[in-house]
Amino acid sequence: MEKLLSKLEKIFTIAALMHFSEGIIPLVLSGGASEGDGAIAPNTQALNAGLFLLIYLITYVLLFLRWKRLFYVLTQNIYLCALLVIVSCSFLWSLFPDQTLVESIRLISASGFGLYFATRYRIEEQLEIFATLCTIMVVTSVIFIVLPPRYGLMGGIHAGAFRGIYVHKNHFGLMMALSSVIFFIQLIETRRLLFKILLPCSLGLAVLSKSTGAVGVALIALTTCSFVYAYKMLRLKLLYLIPLFFLGLTSTTGFITWALGNLAFIAEATGEDLTLTGRTIFWALLVRMIQDRPWLGYGYKGFWHGVEGPSRIIIQITKWPVPEAHNGFIETALDVGLIGLGLFVITYILTMVRAWYCLHREPSTWAIWPIAFLVIIIVCNLAESSLLGFGFFWLIFCSIVFSLPIKIRALRRPLEDDQDLFEERSPDIRMKPMFP
Repeated sequence: MEKLLSKLEKIFTIAALMHFSEGIIPLVLSGGASEGDGAIAPNTQALNAGLFLLIYLITYVLLFLRWKRLFYVLTQNIYLCALLVIVSCSFLWSLFPDQTLVESIRLISASGFGLYFATRYRIEEQLEIFATLCTIMVVTSVIFIVLPPRYGLMGGIHAGAFRGIYVHKNHFGLMMALSSVIFFIQLIETRRLLFKILLPCSLGLAVLSKSTGAVGVALIALTTCSFVYAYKMLRLKLLYLIPLFFLGLTSTTGFITWALGNLAFIAEATGEDLTLTGRTIFWALLVRMIQDRPWLGYGYKGFWHGVEGPSRIIIQITKWPVPEAHNGFIETALDVGLIGLGLFVITYILTMVRAWYCLHREPSTWAIWPIAFLVIIIVCNLAESSLLGFGFFWLIFCSIVFSLPIKIRALRRPLEDDQDLFEERSPDIRMKPMFP
């Protein structure tokens, strides 16, 4: 009976993660509508809200059953908790308190699922679940692309671009980039033929999505994984590590020098302009808007409300209905101010330190995953606004932040099982900082 319940819980977890990634259901309910094709997609907010409500209900019941572990993990991540408190209270100073309250509840709820994921599964098990999820993504995407009615291909202004099981090609490309990283790490760890097939498939799908950003994220993330893996394998062999370091430094310096001298060529090749499709123009304007309310911002999701909100000034100057900052750091500062942005930065740095500590102490290659994802989330938010936003990437970020203190405790006390650590020895827990 216990094994059956465990399998059912894992199925629930994978299904919930798929829904958080916005795969299959939104595309099917849209009837295959694409940007610019003139089709009117039906309103599916009620169904999505119902599914998320069911997921949260099950999640919080399961969290309650592990309340001792929950309490410990939260106390080891006070900066992230403080950030979430600011988000949840930001409706008090938002110009649109109702919208801010709804959006903050969504973010807190997604964070709660990340907390459940971290306290239920070891980080190695999380990676296996992600590998299963990404395998399903790749297989079902190919089915949607090949078989009628071929919802996996975009129409409209992006006709012919692959979008798989997602509504838009850019999101699909990004999910394939993330999948390639997970398959790469699993391939190193297991050497299985399955991942030898899935890795090039996911990269090929990312390319066929015609999303330049997604391909860039994949290349940067896989390069990071390769260097981190090389560092892990060779860190005790300075004879090999020093030349590798200088090779990487020389290559990076050479690429930056070449890129700075060929900006026009790069822009033309990627279909962008030197202002990143106008982004740099309104970034300067947004920095001025941040200066008007620097400490706590405009409230979570309280800035971008067209001509009715503070974004009116940006729209009037740029003559364009700008929907977001297209930069995660600027967007976060608008939402929760410099205090909130500072709390995120502290959380990020602390998590990176913990990830490197695990890399040194853990013989398995799973330790590459937190570092790789932390790089991905920064790269993605240089030109997009998903740093502090409801969605799949925020959920993964929370799960990594909450998971690493548990893993570090287990590494420091190797004779204990980190799954039963808190139930069996909860009276002995002392709340000490968990970064080395």
